[in-house]
Amino acid sequence: MTVAMTGSFMLLDGATTAYILPAIGTADVGLEFWFGTTVASTSATITAGAADLLTGGVSAGSTTAGGHDSFSPDVTDDLIITANGTTQGGVIGSTWFLVAISATRWYTHGVTIGSGTLVTPYS
Repeated sequence: MTVAMTGSFMLLDGATTAYILPAIGTADVGLEFWFGTTVASTSATITAGAADLLTGGVSAGSTTAGGHDSFSPDVTDDLIITANGTTQGGVIGSTWFLVAISATRWYTHGVTIGSGTLVTPYS
């Protein structure tokens, strides 16, 4: 991905889709990207650069366990959002919104749909 792609809607449309966010510079605060799942993802990832930590959170719902939860990155080392199609979400209809809120932080927000006992999609 590049800075020029800001405002784009990115599709998690393959079993192993992987996106790498552009590094955030001071002039890049405000970059934003939408991600939506259109197929059952089995190992889709959205990865930030080593200096750009994830913050914010995601609401999660389980289609089989009937549970709901929410997850937030700990803002110390989380760089990756993983959609595995089950416990980490990524079922069709899952969405994430990311915006650069500083030169070192991506704010995340979304709703992810999974199955089974839900676990954090952040690592």
